[in-house]
Amino acid sequence: MYTGPIMTSSPNHPAHSPHHEDRDDPTAGQSDPVFSWNIKANADKEHGNLFYFLILAAMTLLLIFSIWESDFLFGIFIILATGTILYLSTRRAPTIHFELTEHELVIENETRHDYNHLAYFDVYSFSPDDVELFFVFKKRARAMLRVPIWRGDKDPIVAFLQTKVPQHPIEPSLLDILSKIVGI
Repeated sequence: MYTGPIMTSSPNHPAHSPHHEDRDDPTAGQSDPVFSWNIKANADKEHGNLFYFLILAAMTLLLIFSIWESDFLFGIFIILATGTILYLSTRRAPTIHFELTEHELVIENETRHDYNHLAYFDVYSFSPDDVELFFVFKKRARAMLRVPIWRGDKDPIVAFLQTKVPQHPIEPSLLDILSKIVGI
């Protein structure tokens, strides 16, 4: 679902890196974005009445089972889990702002990932309209970073990133695929 300009070159955004030595310089750690885009963290999925009916039916069956087994703690857990599922299914995905500058990837003008800290990246298409960049950090203790992009921006962004970070094929994990199906 396309909702706005694909990519824009924009003027300097007032973002300051907290890791920069010269904290008095207002332009320290800033550079003009080469690519800038806003995109939802994940696709909003509209759940029909059948979804809510199935959730409540499963909760009822599990509650009956917990009463039959005299396991009331399990019943309380089922009620809390159902409430959590219903709450999370009604939330809307936030729109996130991304920038690629000459030196770093900026997320929401707060989180900065310098290209020198990235081991490699790849692009993966889950569906014709769902394209994501996968970034792997040099520090193995960090999780892989997934950044959604617009399909129309894929080629220019990949061409730009290939000049900054090596590209290696990455297959998404089962957890990545399941999170796309569930919508988280």
